[in-house]
Amino acid sequence: MADPMRCPTKNVLEIEHDGKQFGTYVATLPVGHSLDDVMAPEYFGRMQARGPTDKLLREGDFIDVRPADWSWYVRLMVRACLGSVDKVITSAIHGPVVFEHGTLPAGWSMQYMGIERKWTIFFKGVEKAAMFNSSEQARAKIIDLGGEPDDGEAPKRRGRQPRTATDTRLDAEAV
Repeated sequence: MADPMRCPTKNVLEIEHDGKQFGTYVATLPVGHSLDDVMAPEYFGRMQARGPTDKLLREGDFIDVRPADWSWYVRLMVRACLGSVDKVITSAIHGPVVFEHGTLPAGWSMQYMGIERKWTIFFKGVEKAAMFNSSEQARAKIIDLGGEPDDGEAPKRRGRQPRTATDTRLDAEAV
């Protein structure tokens, strides 16, 4: 039987709020850790407080969890900490929410390229922009670059277009 996936112990769990009765943590997980992994009691088992002054998980705490590519989100409540067996029992109190980016215009694609490049967009295989935190930000940039669904031609410039001979618009100076 394979060992269960566990939360990496370095630079993943950050305290957002440390109250007298409970704390709120944010966990940004490596891409590839699934929602099923996170819900397993072993996942956060090594992240529990061992004493009353430890700044780690304890009963009643909340954990906002998302992977580095922001493809899903869930808020967990810590229900029990079992230190002798390295298990933390959690329940989802909000979510899980899975974010889908849908279909993209012809010629456009996007891919999560890791923590250094994040979401990156491509047109016909050529990188156009990178460093988007979410697929929604990347999709918005595709639309901004002129990526409406069309016949697959290169993106067209948005904004003010040059006049043509048949243009009937008034000149700004003439008004």
